[in-house]
Amino acid sequence: MSKGPGLGLKLYRVVYANRSVVEAIFPITIFPIMVMITNTRYAPRHDPMTRKQNVRVLIFTKAPTSGKVKTRLIPALGAERAAALHEALIGHTLATTAQSGLALELWCYPDRRHPLFSQCANRFPVILHDQVGADLGARMYHAANMASTVTPMILIGADCPTLTAAELRETSIRLTMGNDAVLGPALDGGYYLLGINRIDRSLFEGIAWGSNSVLVETRRRLRALGWSWWEAAAKRDIDRPDDLAFLPKKLERVIG
Repeated sequence: MSKGPGLGLKLYRVVYANRSVVEAIFPITIFPIMVMITNTRYAPRHDPMTRKQNVRVLIFTKAPTSGKVKTRLIPALGAERAAALHEALIGHTLATTAQSGLALELWCYPDRRHPLFSQCANRFPVILHDQVGADLGARMYHAANMASTVTPMILIGADCPTLTAAELRETSIRLTMGNDAVLGPALDGGYYLLGINRIDRSLFEGIAWGSNSVLVETRRRLRALGWSWWEAAAKRDIDRPDDLAFLPKKLERVIG
């Protein structure tokens, strides 16, 4: 049986209803603080269909095939350890997002039949889908359009181990408060998170995915659309050998 709202959520609703008064008193917005204490665990852990459906988290990742994932890390780690790290990052990301209380979807490449993805569906409250499209942008656009009437949504990868459940909840609140988008800048010039209330093809086409121009180009296109957006704190993706120094300790064990 699902639980009702916790004390944190009740308090958040009171503050949100009186937000103009609260923010006049406190010059720093109180909502990031409220999101940290909000109780969002309304549903059983392993039933993705009964979790909060107003905001979806779409996680994009690849099967951990040696030599085909984390290729920029292979010179430092070798193909096998790079693939093992990729697999560990998937598990870490799912464990984090499951704590957010949001509806989760795992978009799998090349398809969801890989044994790891089946294990993920058994361990976490996540629905599996196949990625479809010629490049990352096409695959994200396809996923976003699969249920275009169910918005807002948060698109992430499995490369940013410092992203927290509280930050995902804050993103969901920022979207439901009226922002058209939320952008999480990555230190390498890309982004680790894109939250959207609406879908526009221009955000996904004609972008050099994997380059250091992704973030700048995405900002330019958001401005061209006339959308309002909020930017989260910049974070580091784990993509290059220099990034390994910033791995959380529990992931360091994977690579020895």
